[in-house]
Amino acid sequence: MKRKIVLLAIVIALAAGVVGAFLVPITVGGKEGPAKPGAPAYTEALKSSALPPVPPKFGGEIKPVEKESTTWWFGKNHNTPAFQASQAGPFDQWPIGMGFQYFYGFVGGDTSQWQPNLFRGTDPIYPYVGNPKWNLTTAMADDAIAHIKRLNETAPDKPFLVHYTPGGTHAPHHPTPEWIEKFKGKFSMGWNQLREQIFANQKKLGVIPADAVLTPWPDELKKWDALTADEKKMFERQVEVYAAYLAYTDYEIGRVIQACRTRVSSITRSSSTSAVTTARVPRARRSARRTRWRSSTASRFRWPTS
Repeated sequence: MKRKIVLLAIVIALAAGVVGAFLVPITVGGKEGPAKPGAPAYTEALKSSALPPVPPKFGGEIKPVEKESTTWWFGKNHNTPAFQASQAGPFDQWPIGMGFQYFYGFVGGDTSQWQPNLFRGTDPIYPYVGNPKWNLTTAMADDAIAHIKRLNETAPDKPFLVHYTPGGTHAPHHPTPEWIEKFKGKFSMGWNQLREQIFANQKKLGVIPADAVLTPWPDELKKWDALTADEKKMFERQVEVYAAYLAYTDYEIGRVIQACRTRVSSITRSSSTSAVTTARVPRARRSARRTRWRSSTASRFRWPTS
């Protein structure tokens, strides 16, 4: 029998943007981060008359999630103010206080995938102690899959919502060594040649218009051939690790989707990542690039309804 499912998955990055899209704005002045007291974010976003009214509950009151649904939140929760992120509470802006019946994840903008600041509900847990190969990217997928399978076995007709928000690819970049090895030597051509390859591939895929023109190389960023041998080695290693983290995250998301074993109504993503070098692209160019990416990929993660 077909069952009603809404699955929210962050395919590429962190949860902050998606939480903002569906629940409350959590950015101030276009910058992600903790809000200062009185700023229109976090707690104030739910109360400020300057913002559109938002129901106080997500899992319990916002359609299409019905009151009889099962609601789970796995992974990143950057929706709780820092001054409410301890076991002292209050917990009304933790996932379990916002309509979700279960939370397995971390509170804040980022965390180690090897030794995360991890919670089940509001209780801190330490599954990595004595288990050096443990990694949150896999562990949260395992936990989500276990819950999906358990519900399928006990209440196959009950609708559910999975809010799945892995840490990748926000820093720190913590894929397993096995995933890093898969990308060894894949980027030895350097970033100038690589960006040209990516640009050409995006045209072939229709991600960008066929007549799009590659933006000029920024003067403040060295070209690959101008780097020292040590710089090349460092940057090549960084992109190998980043690519591994992205692929690793994508693989684990795929495991969760496969566990559903039925039609997925909607998949959403956030375009946020994090820089790990001192090289910066001018803000205007970064903003323009993000806008084009969001507009060109929004429909690519919405599956057919039949």
